[in-house]
Amino acid sequence: MEEGDLLLCTVEKVSNTITIVRLPNGKEGTIVSSEIAPGRIKHMRQYVVPNKRIVCKILEISGNNIHLSLRRVNSKEKKEVMQRYKQDQAINIAFKEILGENSNETKKILEDFESLREFIDKARTDKELILKYIPKDNQEAIRKITEKKMKNSELKQYIRIKCLEEDGIKRI
Repeated sequence: MEEGDLLLCTVEKVSNTITIVRLPNGKEGTIVSSEIAPGRIKHMRQYVVPNKRIVCKILEISGNNIHLSLRRVNSKEKKEVMQRYKQDQAINIAFKEILGENSNETKKILEDFESLREFIDKARTDKELILKYIPKDNQEAIRKITEKKMKNSELKQYIRIKCLEEDGIKRI
């Protein structure tokens, strides 16, 4: 974790001045009321309630204290983090269903990779990883997951072309 990173946190405790959240790694972080939302906050529970998942930005790490911000996360960043979380959840469920009794195999994968999503991403280019980590009975099903494409993002660009000559349309 570094300053500026975005994390999906779970709200633990809410008071008038400080909100305590649980980070993905199990540690606690704090959000002061001025970092919850811009402007004056009348009712803190409009923004944060216990057990709610929120996307926070790390402002400062000082010793064991991790200071976070909710208001400095824009909607695009929030959407990306939530989409990654949903992908992780879907991959975890798929692995549990495919491996069934052999679900302990995921522990071996998580020793070498940060997440199952990272394993899938690497397995797309290196097919040997599937042979190394997955039992023979389940290799084909995992291979199908790696062949599925993640949702593509779309890039749109608008260009305005202008020509003031009489035959401008022909020139363009």
